[in-house]
Amino acid sequence: MAIDSEDQIQKGYYEQKGYIRQMIIWPEAQKNKLKQIAKTYAITQGEVIEVMLDQVDLTRKYDHFSAKRSEKLAGRSSIRAALTRKMKDLTPEQLTAIEAIINQPEG
Repeated sequence: MAIDSEDQIQKGYYEQKGYIRQMIIWPEAQKNKLKQIAKTYAITQGEVIEVMLDQVDLTRKYDHFSAKRSEKLAGRSSIRAALTRKMKDLTPEQLTAIEAIINQPEG
């Protein structure tokens, strides 16, 4: 009988409890805040997020979420605008070279 890897053992443990493991990418300041809340109340970080999400009323519009989305889109459009400005100065040969790169099959 083969010994299960640590990941397989943990996966089974969480599945039995009805949980999933998930990776979240976010700023370190928020991670530290989450860690501090979890320590303060002696619960897991997942339980902190669970409690916070349970407090969200899905029928209500939250300005903080809309502001975060606007901030995200503003960053994208400024990058797009800068790229567009740069491309206006390219020669036809340079544009053709970029088009060839874009049209290359991925893989």
